[in-house]
Amino acid sequence: MRSLGIVSPNFGGSTVFGHLLGGYEGLSHVGEIHKVYSGRESGCRECGSSCPVFTKENIAKIRSIEGPIYNKCADILDLDVLVTGDKNPYFYDKATGLPDTLVVLLKDPLAHTYSFYTRSLKQSFHSYSNDFKWLKFKESALVYYTTLVDRVAWAAEISERYGLPVKVVSLEEFIDLDDSGKSQLATSWLRGRRYDSSALKTKSHYIAGNHKISNGGNAKGIKFFKGMFKRDDRYTSEFGQAHSDEIKYSLNEFSELNKYLDRLDVLTPVRWLGL
Repeated sequence: MRSLGIVSPNFGGSTVFGHLLGGYEGLSHVGEIHKVYSGRESGCRECGSSCPVFTKENIAKIRSIEGPIYNKCADILDLDVLVTGDKNPYFYDKATGLPDTLVVLLKDPLAHTYSFYTRSLKQSFHSYSNDFKWLKFKESALVYYTTLVDRVAWAAEISERYGLPVKVVSLEEFIDLDDSGKSQLATSWLRGRRYDSSALKTKSHYIAGNHKISNGGNAKGIKFFKGMFKRDDRYTSEFGQAHSDEIKYSLNEFSELNKYLDRLDVLTPVRWLGL
């Protein structure tokens, strides 16, 4: 395996997950490589013009190659396994081609929606009345869920059409694993590569991604990247248990996601789905 692509909705945790994959031997997360390939990024977000990986010469080579691009990018950047967070099936289908392996990243819609609103709406979200806040929150969580179904359905079709390995990982359950647990998980999809969280403290080189996932994050070093990771369950303190149960019931009424997951290799439990 020379390349691994993450599939998820926007703001679905792909940046966090991609960086976490950098703890595995030989895996290097480069962010959203299609933004180099299409010419919308001119350098590494971490290092700027001094990056030893995304040099001007390497960027020029990436822009000049023909798809599928990922294994060729791994060669150009001198990486063992290139991990890309391009996320959207459009890019894999229409622009860059498919990597060797795909990972579909599932994130709890409640965790996603709370994180998105508190970042995008900030104070205005908290100024809403409780009833309106809940209505807006529930609507957005269901929209995120349907987008997630679309991503999983696409991955299932790709797997069957091309015989491409597609793995499914729950972000929350993956974050909860310690180094030993992540290494054990790798036996079924990364040929037993060892996991070492201390590797996360090394310098990163990536394109695009969210530089302010953790408060105080900046282009010279992301606080969450150099520290510890934890699941985002802040929504539990915002809404009562009855509201959480209500939306979980609404999600479980849809059988679509489970129908497609049954066709893929689910590596971790998906507890918010009851799996």
